[in-house]
Amino acid sequence: MGVAGRRLRIRRGLGRHDRGVRGGRWRTAFGRPHRAAKRFSEPVAVAPSGAPSVPLVDDLLRASRWVPVASALGLAMLLSATVPLAAREVRVGVLIDGPSAREGISAEALEQAASAVYGEGLTLTVPPPMRLTGHWSVSALNAALDRLEADPQVDVVVTLGFAASHLIAHRTQLPKPTIAASVLDPVLQTFPMKSGTSGRHNFTYVSTFNRVEDQVATFHRIIGFSHLTVLVDPLALQVVRELQLKATELQAATGATIVLLPTANLTDGTARLPPDTDAVYVAPLMRLSSDDLRSLADQLAQRKLPSFSLLGRSEVEQGILLATSSDTERTERLARRVALNIQRIVEGDDAANIEVSFPSEGRLVVNMHTAQVIGFSPHWDDLTDAVQLAAESMPDQRSISLLQALDASIHRNPTLRAAQLGADIATDQILIARSALLPSLAADISHTQIDASHASPLLLAQRTSEAGVTAQLPLYKDSAWAGWSVSRHLAAAASEQARQELLDTLQQTATSYFGLLRAKSVESVRRQNVENTRQNLETARAREAVGLSTRSDYLRWVAQMASARQDLLMAEANERQAAVELGRLIHYESSEPVVVAEAGIDEPLKWIASPHTRKYLDTPVNWKLFREFILSQARDYSPELKRVDELIGGQQREVTSARRAFFIPDLVAVGTVSNEFSRSGAGSERTALTPNSTGWFVGIQATIPVFSGGALQAKLSESRHQLRQLDAQRHATTDAVDARARSVLARLPSSYPAIALSREAAAAARENYAKVADAYTRGVVSITDLISAQDASLSAELSQAQATFTFLIDFADTLRVSNSFDVLLDPQTREPWYNAVDAWFIAHGTPITTH
Repeated sequence: MGVAGRRLRIRRGLGRHDRGVRGGRWRTAFGRPHRAAKRFSEPVAVAPSGAPSVPLVDDLLRASRWVPVASALGLAMLLSATVPLAAREVRVGVLIDGPSAREGISAEALEQAASAVYGEGLTLTVPPPMRLTGHWSVSALNAALDRLEADPQVDVVVTLGFAASHLIAHRTQLPKPTIAASVLDPVLQTFPMKSGTSGRHNFTYVSTFNRVEDQVATFHRIIGFSHLTVLVDPLALQVVRELQLKATELQAATGATIVLLPTANLTDGTARLPPDTDAVYVAPLMRLSSDDLRSLADQLAQRKLPSFSLLGRSEVEQGILLATSSDTERTERLARRVALNIQRIVEGDDAANIEVSFPSEGRLVVNMHTAQVIGFSPHWDDLTDAVQLAAESMPDQRSISLLQALDASIHRNPTLRAAQLGADIATDQILIARSALLPSLAADISHTQIDASHASPLLLAQRTSEAGVTAQLPLYKDSAWAGWSVSRHLAAAASEQARQELLDTLQQTATSYFGLLRAKSVESVRRQNVENTRQNLETARAREAVGLSTRSDYLRWVAQMASARQDLLMAEANERQAAVELGRLIHYESSEPVVVAEAGIDEPLKWIASPHTRKYLDTPVNWKLFREFILSQARDYSPELKRVDELIGGQQREVTSARRAFFIPDLVAVGTVSNEFSRSGAGSERTALTPNSTGWFVGIQATIPVFSGGALQAKLSESRHQLRQLDAQRHATTDAVDARARSVLARLPSSYPAIALSREAAAAARENYAKVADAYTRGVVSITDLISAQDASLSAELSQAQATFTFLIDFADTLRVSNSFDVLLDPQTREPWYNAVDAWFIAHGTPITTH
């Protein structure tokens, strides 16, 4: 690979990894490490003014015919002489393309970056006379470059304009160390490249290697345009002649027409757009101010034209629709990178041997407000890991806490409401059954008409109207007493059924709430894994671009990226499903998904972690006693068992009633009073023999079945079988309650310690991944090692993300099996709960003495 290749360091984030001379170790071109802040090789001579000048020694050695002798003397000077650190100053000359309304990186930013990363003893200055502009002219740019390269007061030249960087890159000889800081696409612009460096003496550049053709392909895949207009600065069109060739290639690749439109001002970018344009690609238009760029974006949006920025996120924030560079600190990182490259040149490195790759985050950025204006909705797979800017707020969304969710489930859950109404119905049935034991009074009125030939004063007149009252008093009716008793048992069973539904609803709501938080946490981890994979993909792409790795590494990361995004989509789907389930339990009526907050989840954790609670769990003996306490609570207060017990009580009375039906009669006292208040027609006249118009009757009626065709025997047999069935059901219910409680309690001792253990594992895996990732960027480890480290980190992060909520779900299950959520809903009930547990321990000979 050579010296330059061995020294290549591709960093995914200069702000995190590049520390300059403040404690940072650098390796010279000969592989010798040294501390730059303490001592650096002396590649400079002192100019007449007393300030150091980098190119002076080099120029003298090249001009002298005593090159061998001078070289030896120069080497001796470099190895022995040390200028005082306070005297070290590197003067930088900068060149911009023209008076820019916006600057990607300024001279002031370069000085600030150098001040931040350099230690004491080294100062970077950009004197005003060395800040030149090309006035948007090729000839003026070339003249400015000649001036900077020939100025003895300039130590290093930095081109800050895209055109200036292109022009300097195509000069074969440079007398001074020169850095091209603004590069569109080094492959498209045919910049020199050799083993990750420029390979050209005194020249280096900084590039993200975000290829134009890749951006256009992404734009075409998302939008599917047919007529693309590229807004490009006229100077760039004049200097970078390869742009037109690339446009022709992209036309063939996309099947769309591509027009390069020179754009020097806002009018050029709007009024001169071809009428058939259906998409706009915005190259760097540095002559446009921020207001002009925002106006351009607005006008394109009003014309329903999707737009794409080559520069990235900063222009999407101004209103451009899309970009594929989401780096929020690109300018600051670029300034630091240039300052660090200058530092290496000062230390003696040839710019030809400085790595040129400057990877940035290649993530899709979408301005959601612009998308809404033009009527564009990105696909799910594009939004999976895209940065969504200016997203509309969701007015219907609300964040609810755990206690709010539990309260909502109690008052609004339809299933729970139905169970409560069932208990109310059973109470009504008690009153119905009791009415059969109370006196009854019935009034009746009748009118009778018969033919005249059958009418008689002694029997019945032709037309008769009569009213009467009948009273009944059950003296003894076993079936009625049994019905009343059974109805009371059934009402109690319905009440226990409603309590069971309440406990189940609270458990399901808490579990669903924690499950949604767990799904959100998993989704966050999956999203971070996509970010890590994207960074590694960008690193692999940059390494391939500079010839440091093969295509296979890049394709492997493409596959990893697809898999990571698929996992993220699945995690997002799981989160949506969890939100739907929670919404069902709390009867959430909004069309938007419910939003949960972690507020309140610390309370159960603090309660479990309290010294008093931990006393129940800290030894096997205490844990066994606590487990038995929970089991006793599960059995004694189980609504399932209480319900079956009530059903058994009612069925036992049914058996008794069926047995008594054979020999105990029903006794009823009956009384009737009637009055014939109207007689007319034939036979209506009264005689001495005509019955009185008022009559009454009182009697006692006893009824006992003599023969029922075997119904009584069958009824008794049925009742007994139903009673045995309920007895068997109770045994099964007891086993189920016991097994559920033991199963939950078996998970609890491991799920709580897993929280701390998973955090420890995640921290270690995260640190290991960071080290392996850094080693991969330097070519020390293989892609297999990095994937393994990333998978291990992902697994540990997923475990950590789930551990807390898995325990909280187990905690909710524990409250359910103990048949009370009071300790969660009402903190004031915890002290009585502690007292009950302590009393249990005392009763079993193991008192808990401290809190």
